[in-house]
Amino acid sequence: MLAPQDIPRLRRLGIVASMQPVHATDDMNMAEEAMTPVEALRSYTVEPAHAAHQEHVLGTLGPGKWGDFILTDTDPFDLPSGRAVWQTKVLQTWVAGRRVGEYGDL
Repeated sequence: MLAPQDIPRLRRLGIVASMQPVHATDDMNMAEEAMTPVEALRSYTVEPAHAAHQEHVLGTLGPGKWGDFILTDTDPFDLPSGRAVWQTKVLQTWVAGRRVGEYGDL
């Protein structure tokens, strides 16, 4: 837990506070925060890459980067009416630019 007045001090010292989305399940009774889908995605991609000083090779897709990603059957940011995010199916998993799993039809 951080006090708001500590945040500028962390920035000044170059410290990254580590709050990971998985913590929210344990902390939900004391922390009443919610994340948008975009915030949730960033919290597992761009933000940890930045915290690890690895944003030049991780966190986003681009030339020279690792290329870890999944392909899904639906855009989780534009779901059809009546469909929940948890119903999205992973069709392929790619690690370091290579397909390592295939789970359904494209």
